[in-house]
Amino acid sequence: MKKIKIGIPRTNMYYKYGVFWKHFFLCLNCKIILSPETNNEILTIGSNNLLNNNCINNKKYFGHIKKLINSCDYILIYKECLNFPSCIYYKQFIENLKIHLSSSQILFFNPNKNKIKEITKIALKLTKNPIRIIYAYLYAYDKQKNYNINKENNQKNKLNNNENKVLIVNSENNIYKEEILNYLENNKITPIFSNNLSKKESLFFTKHINDLYINKEIKEYLGSIYYYQYSIKAIIYLNNTNCILDNYIYTFIKNEIKNISTINIDNNNLINIETKLELLIETINNIQNK
Repeated sequence: MKKIKIGIPRTNMYYKYGVFWKHFFLCLNCKIILSPETNNEILTIGSNNLLNNNCINNKKYFGHIKKLINSCDYILIYKECLNFPSCIYYKQFIENLKIHLSSSQILFFNPNKNKIKEITKIALKLTKNPIRIIYAYLYAYDKQKNYNINKENNQKNKLNNNENKVLIVNSENNIYKEEILNYLENNKITPIFSNNLSKKESLFFTKHINDLYINKEIKEYLGSIYYYQYSIKAIIYLNNTNCILDNYIYTFIKNEIKNISTINIDNNNLINIETKLELLIETINNIQNK
C-alpha cells in the first residue's frame, strides 16, 4: 500500500516540536518530506508572495510550504502564531496561502487550542484506527520529551566549561543564526540558548510576570534569562523588527535585565551584524579584564 506523504516545513515551530511530528506521522505509517534548509530561493519565494510589511518569518514559512506543494499529499501548517494569536501579519499569511494551496492538502494545527484535540483531528484524516492514534501520540510525545531532556542536559554541561557564555534568545526564527554561532565559536564564546531550558524551570522564574502580551510560551524563554543571568556575560536577542511582539519583548528584556549587555540583531538585515558582534566581544573582554 502506498504511504501518505506528509510535508513538514523546516522552519519556525519545526525546531521546537519537529521530533514529535516526525515520530507521530511515522507511527501512522506516513512518509515524511522535509523542506530544505532555509536558503535565498525560499526567502525570495516568500518575499514575492507576501506584502513587504509582512514579517520575515512568515515569508520564510511561505517559501518552505511552496517548496513542498508538489511533493506531498498533505502539508502540516500552524493555523495561528503560537506567541501572538492575534497577529494580523500571520492572518494575512494564512489567507494568502489558501490561494496557492488546496484546503484538502492542508493539515491545520492550531497551537492555541486544545493540543490533543487538534492532533486527533489531524490523525483522523490519516487513519480511523483509534488504537494506532493513541499509540502514535504517546510514542511521539515520549520521543520529544527525551530529546528535550538530552538537549537541556547538554546545555547545562556547557555551563561547566571555562569559556565566556552568551545567552541567545529567540534563536529558532533567525535566518542568520549560523553566522552568529560561527562568529562566537571563533572567539571562544559558548552560546547558551533560551529554548534549551526545561519548561518547569523556565516558568518558575517568570511567575512574577503578569503582562497581557507575554503568554506561557514567551515566559518559557524569558525564564531562561533569569535562570542563566549569573552564568552569562551578555544576551543576543534575535529580533524581527516587523513583529510588534518581538520589539515589545526586546524592550521588556532591556528594562528587566539591566546588569547584562544586550544586543538586538534584526532578522531582516544582515548589515552591521559583525560590527555588533565585535562590540559585544569587546564588552565581554572588558568585563573579563576588570
